[in-house]
Amino acid sequence: MPTEMRQIAFQQQEVARALLDYDRRRDNKFPPGNIRTIEIEEEPEIRASVTIEGIKGDMTTVTISAEILAASLILFCINHKIPIPVEATKRLQKVGDGVALFVVKRHKTAGKPQ
Repeated sequence: MPTEMRQIAFQQQEVARALLDYDRRRDNKFPPGNIRTIEIEEEPEIRASVTIEGIKGDMTTVTISAEILAASLILFCINHKIPIPVEATKRLQKVGDGVALFVVKRHKTAGKPQ
Protein backbone atom coordinates (compact mmCIF):
# COMPACT_ATOMS: atom_id res chain seq x y z
CA MET A 1 0.00 0.00 0.00
CA PRO A 2 1.67 3.27 -1.10
CA THR A 3 1.98 5.99 1.53
CA GLU A 4 1.98 9.71 0.82
CA MET A 5 3.79 11.92 3.36
CA ARG A 6 3.83 15.70 3.34
CA GLN A 7 5.22 18.33 5.64
CA ILE A 8 3.79 21.84 5.67
CA ALA A 9 5.97 24.21 7.71
CA PHE A 10 4.56 27.39 9.25
CA GLN A 11 6.63 30.36 10.37
CA GLN A 12 5.66 32.48 13.37
CA GLN A 13 3.71 35.01 11.25
CA GLU A 14 1.64 32.24 9.68
CA VAL A 15 0.99 30.58 13.04
CA ALA A 16 -0.19 33.95 14.41
CA ARG A 17 -2.48 34.53 11.41
CA ALA A 18 -3.85 30.98 11.69
CA LEU A 19 -4.57 31.36 15.42
CA LEU A 20 -6.24 34.75 14.99
CA ASP A 21 -8.41 33.55 12.10
CA TYR A 22 -9.44 30.42 14.00
CA ASP A 23 -10.16 32.41 17.16
CA ARG A 24 -12.37 34.88 15.27
CA ARG A 25 -14.33 32.05 13.62
CA ARG A 26 -14.78 29.96 16.73
CA ASP A 27 -14.90 31.43 20.20
CA ASN A 28 -13.02 34.73 20.48
CA LYS A 29 -11.11 33.77 23.63
CA PHE A 30 -8.08 35.91 22.82
CA PRO A 31 -8.10 39.17 24.73
CA PRO A 32 -8.12 42.31 22.57
CA GLY A 33 -4.66 43.39 21.51
CA ASN A 34 -1.70 42.27 19.40
CA ILE A 35 0.23 39.02 19.47
CA ARG A 36 3.77 39.81 20.64
CA THR A 37 5.30 36.33 20.93
CA ILE A 38 4.47 32.72 20.19
CA GLU A 39 6.47 29.98 21.88
CA ILE A 40 6.00 26.48 20.51
CA GLU A 41 6.55 23.99 23.33
CA GLU A 42 6.97 20.23 22.93
CA GLU A 43 6.83 18.82 26.47
CA PRO A 44 4.74 17.09 27.67
CA GLU A 45 2.94 17.58 24.33
CA ILE A 46 3.11 20.22 21.62
CA ARG A 47 1.29 23.46 22.38
CA ALA A 48 1.67 27.18 21.81
CA SER A 49 2.05 29.88 24.45
CA VAL A 50 0.82 33.12 22.94
CA THR A 51 1.64 36.44 24.61
CA ILE A 52 -0.78 39.23 23.75
CA GLU A 53 -0.21 42.90 24.48
CA GLY A 54 -3.51 44.42 25.48
CA ILE A 55 -4.84 47.83 24.54
CA LYS A 56 -3.57 49.29 27.85
CA GLY A 57 -0.13 47.68 27.47
CA ASP A 58 -0.84 44.74 29.77
CA MET A 59 0.55 41.34 28.76
CA THR A 60 -1.55 38.17 28.82
CA THR A 61 -0.34 34.67 27.98
CA VAL A 62 -2.81 32.19 26.46
CA THR A 63 -1.94 28.49 26.11
CA ILE A 64 -3.18 26.86 22.90
CA SER A 65 -3.60 23.07 22.95
CA ALA A 66 -2.29 20.76 20.23
CA GLU A 67 -5.86 20.17 19.00
CA ILE A 68 -6.64 23.88 18.60
CA LEU A 69 -3.21 24.57 17.08
CA ALA A 70 -3.75 21.78 14.52
CA ALA A 71 -7.29 22.95 13.75
CA SER A 72 -5.99 26.51 13.26
CA LEU A 73 -3.30 25.38 10.82
CA ILE A 74 -5.73 23.15 8.92
CA LEU A 75 -8.17 26.09 8.60
CA PHE A 76 -5.25 28.23 7.39
CA CYS A 77 -4.53 25.61 4.70
CA ILE A 78 -8.19 25.51 3.65
CA ASN A 79 -8.35 29.33 3.46
CA HIS A 80 -5.14 29.45 1.39
CA LYS A 81 -6.11 26.53 -0.87
CA ILE A 82 -3.33 24.24 0.37
CA PRO A 83 -4.75 20.74 -0.19
CA ILE A 84 -4.89 18.37 2.78
CA PRO A 85 -6.65 14.99 2.48
CA VAL A 86 -9.45 14.70 5.05
CA GLU A 87 -8.77 11.02 5.70
CA ALA A 88 -5.03 11.51 6.30
CA THR A 89 -3.33 11.24 9.68
CA LYS A 90 -2.08 14.61 10.89
CA ARG A 91 0.44 15.52 13.58
CA LEU A 92 2.42 18.57 14.66
CA GLN A 93 6.12 19.00 15.30
CA LYS A 94 8.18 21.98 16.38
CA VAL A 95 10.50 23.19 13.60
CA GLY A 96 12.80 26.02 14.64
CA ASP A 97 10.59 28.70 16.18
CA GLY A 98 7.62 27.57 14.06
CA VAL A 99 5.63 24.39 13.64
CA ALA A 100 5.12 21.80 10.90
CA LEU A 101 1.97 19.88 10.07
CA PHE A 102 2.80 16.34 8.97
CA VAL A 103 0.18 14.68 6.78
CA VAL A 104 0.31 10.93 6.10
CA LYS A 105 -2.15 9.19 3.80
CA ARG A 106 -2.15 5.52 2.94
CA HIS A 107 -3.50 4.79 -0.53
CA LYS A 108 -5.39 1.61 -1.26
CA THR A 109 -4.46 -0.27 -4.42
CA ALA A 110 -6.90 -2.23 -6.54
CA GLY A 111 -6.45 -5.97 -7.05
CA LYS A 112 -3.46 -8.23 -6.47
CA PRO A 113 -0.23 -8.05 -8.49
CA GLN A 114 0.10 -10.75 -11.14
